[in-house]
Amino acid sequence: MAILDKIPEPVSQKHKVSEPEQGLRDQHRAWSIGQFCQYFGIGRTTVYEQIKLGRLRARKIGKRTIITYR
Repeated sequence: MAILDKIPEPVSQKHKVSEPEQGLRDQHRAWSIGQFCQYFGIGRTTVYEQIKLGRLRARKIGKRTIITYR
């Protein structure tokens, strides 16, 4: 997805990622809104705007909104 290519590495992560952690990150195919915001260092409003514009793919699971890719 194009927006995922443009978003920088997580702001909160300042240490080198180990290979097992990188493998888990590569397998991560869905985020809650909160997880996505924390991981990419952006606000909830921005995420919802990107969903509305079609730049992020989101699905509803019950009341939760999940951002998916691939």
